[in-house]
Amino acid sequence: MSALFKWIPLWGWIALALLISSTYLAFRLATVTADRDVVSLERDAEREKVRQLTAANESRKKTQKLLLDLDTRHTQEQVLADEKNDAMLAAVATGARRVYVNARCPAVRTATRATSQPDEENRAQLDPAVAERILHTGVDGDDAIRQLSALQEYVETVCLGRAG
Repeated sequence: MSALFKWIPLWGWIALALLISSTYLAFRLATVTADRDVVSLERDAEREKVRQLTAANESRKKTQKLLLDLDTRHTQEQVLADEKNDAMLAAVATGARRVYVNARCPAVRTATRATSQPDEENRAQLDPAVAERILHTGVDGDDAIRQLSALQEYVETVCLGRAG
């Protein structure tokens, strides 16, 4: 081995050492650059993921607020309608209010009175129990319409995104 050392001049060994070290440094630089690029891509991917999660969270919050507003408004409408309907049903049940329907009875003829109103002859008063059943049917129909309207507004606002 010592003959090999003697055969190659000193400047050759220095050149070989420089070549080996520069090759190592070039390889190391390429590795560090590749690692930096990978870290940069991962960082960008994480930032995009955070941005998407933030956008999804904001969308969820907006949807929850819309739902809360819709629910609050429709609940208030339902409470007001229930109060009004309960008062009307109670008045009919106690007899404070009466329900009339248009009716004709051709077999019965009465003399027209001067003080009577024109529609008074063609009215018939309903039994309070029957009137209450009819009013309950109307109240149930009104409730169904309110629920359907609330559902339609929910679909338009939340599902289709047409807030307004």
